[in-house]
Amino acid sequence: MRIKIYIWALLLLMVFTNTSYADANLDYEIIPANVVRMSKNYSKEVRIVLTNKLSETVILKSLVISSSCDFYVDPQNTGSLLGTLPQGATNLTVDTLSVVYKGTGSTLKFTLTYTTASGDKTLEISTNLSTNPEKEKEYIEIDTTPKDYAPNITVSVSKDADLNFTPKQNFDLEVTLKNNAKDYARDIKVSLVFDNAPLNWRTYNGAIEMGTIYAYNEKKTTLRLRVNDNAKKGLYPLKIEIKYTDDNGKSYTNTDSIYINITEELTNPLLVLSNIAYDKDVIAGEDFNLFLTFKNEGGFSAKGVKFKLEGLGKDHFIPKEANDIKLFDVIKAGASQEVRFLLAPSTKIENGLNELKVAIEYTDDNDKSYTETKTIYVNVKSGNETDDSKSTPKIIITSYSTSIGTIKAGNTFNLNFSFQNTNGSKSIRNLRAKITPEGSVFSLTKGSNSFYVEKLDAKQSAARSIELRTKADAVSNSYAVSIAFDYEDADGASYSTTEIINIPVAENLKMVIDNLSVPPMLFIEVPTSINFEYYNMGKAKMSNLNVSVRGDFEPKNQMNYVGNIEAGKNDYYDIEIVPKKSGNVNGVLVLSFEDSNGEVIEVEKPFSAFVAETEMNDQPIDMLPTPIIMEKKGISRWLLGLSVIATFLLATFISRGITISRINKKLEEEI
Repeated sequence: MRIKIYIWALLLLMVFTNTSYADANLDYEIIPANVVRMSKNYSKEVRIVLTNKLSETVILKSLVISSSCDFYVDPQNTGSLLGTLPQGATNLTVDTLSVVYKGTGSTLKFTLTYTTASGDKTLEISTNLSTNPEKEKEYIEIDTTPKDYAPNITVSVSKDADLNFTPKQNFDLEVTLKNNAKDYARDIKVSLVFDNAPLNWRTYNGAIEMGTIYAYNEKKTTLRLRVNDNAKKGLYPLKIEIKYTDDNGKSYTNTDSIYINITEELTNPLLVLSNIAYDKDVIAGEDFNLFLTFKNEGGFSAKGVKFKLEGLGKDHFIPKEANDIKLFDVIKAGASQEVRFLLAPSTKIENGLNELKVAIEYTDDNDKSYTETKTIYVNVKSGNETDDSKSTPKIIITSYSTSIGTIKAGNTFNLNFSFQNTNGSKSIRNLRAKITPEGSVFSLTKGSNSFYVEKLDAKQSAARSIELRTKADAVSNSYAVSIAFDYEDADGASYSTTEIINIPVAENLKMVIDNLSVPPMLFIEVPTSINFEYYNMGKAKMSNLNVSVRGDFEPKNQMNYVGNIEAGKNDYYDIEIVPKKSGNVNGVLVLSFEDSNGEVIEVEKPFSAFVAETEMNDQPIDMLPTPIIMEKKGISRWLLGLSVIATFLLATFISRGITISRINKKLEEEI
């Protein structure tokens, strides 16, 4: 019985053939809507498809069915010509109409009249359809919609396209849509599904309408996008959804993904005190303006910024304004902001350097809060010290900076600083300065930690730079560097003072994922284990390590907690994942952990796999009812089911470490 069915289906496929011919000017093809054998008075829709090989546009005048052929045109569906066939048009449907079988023979014939520059011409178009002469309608359905006819739109980008981007970056991505079938794709609309991808439209946020793409043709469009400010490093799928219809109005939806790589991520906002200035000499009992300049050296804007002076009082610095708090809506990344305070030193304040603290509060774009305190020193002269010639010359640090914005453990950087003789009339000489990092976090890379200045005139400033290296296992914190000054005045009197600079350091974390093992075949919606090794190759402990996946997969369990990983340690982990799409799919293994400040850091490892469908037809082919209906689709699912089971068994053997030779031996024993 099974052999008979196969032979019968093969004969039907041999009888039904799409017919295409060519003359010197035009190629044509007559494409029926299905392969059902036609009995008398049975109607079927056919499409007339032409290819113009001429170097000019052809005007189509008429398409007339031959009265001597075995069919006539259904008066209820006569079709309509497009009117012209453009130069170079390929597989263009010029007419769609229904034909009715007369009951004898199988020949369908048309006469096409068209006009070129040289005049009118005719083209005889004919084919043989699958018929069942003088018998009742008989349905032996194999496939009512041949797959190479239905429009099929795919998306691609140039192989040379750079898909590496950074936060805040604007970019244009050109994509190509191709119709890989014989039918037109009409009313095409392209939409983006961002999901977890840290992207958004730059100039548009709706569907792009692309009209029609002819058979085997393609069109390009440009996506104008922007990377989100808070984008994290990693590989993200940008889903492109395409909706379209065929010539008969049937709707289709395809979804493709393009993977975008974010190569870096921005640091948190960081306000650094870059300059201190006064509008006049600071004299006890007299008002003065204190100007502080802060620069945001982080990657995000600082929002809702509040500056407040601490240490004010009747015996110290007295605020001369009702509000001693300064508020700013935002200080953007890379921008500077000057802050002014009106103060007066108390008449009881000590002569010389006096300490003030500045408390700073702000948030980032995600409303995460930050607080820090800066210490400054103000040189105050006593009220009766109006003659600089009688005062003591003082040295203060007026500004400092580092050669890199964020200093990480293990980095080498230059510490740049400026210092000033604040006396208005006295010079200093034989100035010796010694730079001493407190603790063991910073060390000199070369040269000496001291320097000499022969003379510094009144109000004169000087600048120096020294190269330091940060300890590789330093944890995130601010670390002090002291600068001790020894000098003399013009009369030979000796003086000493020490200035402190605080430098923030971020710890160095390095997580490495290796030996990621993914089975050769997975099954959609079926949990499968993948395993990998991870190494803490940094110098600091990683806390609260958690494992997950992104892309075309989901973790079976949302929480896959590992714990804390000490520096230098490694281990093995196994996670169950669930494929959500079939075919060649992509995923990203994600390891997230916290640093010593509680900030979450992610490390990613892309992977790909082949995912098979699990649907199959369980009905034996011998049990098919009469009349016999043979569907290519049903057979392919049945065969696919068997192949899925076989492949799954093979993948299981491999994952358990069974060698090929043992598998072959087992198969031989079964035979």
